[in-house]
Amino acid sequence: MMWSSRITSIGFQFAVPVGFGWWLDRRWGTEPWLTVVGALLGFLTGTLALVQLAKDAARAEK
Repeated sequence: MMWSSRITSIGFQFAVPVGFGWWLDRRWGTEPWLTVVGALLGFLTGTLALVQLAKDAARAEK
């Protein structure tokens, strides 16, 4: 159960900033710039979370 919640959380970290950027773009008429910023931010946070997950898994194997 813990692993599934962590994986779901990482998925949200990738997706939510993109969705929020898209919503702001539509609201403020700045397309596609805030979506791009959201994609970059989501990629960064999701990647950092994946690296942390891998480190935790490596520690658990020892």
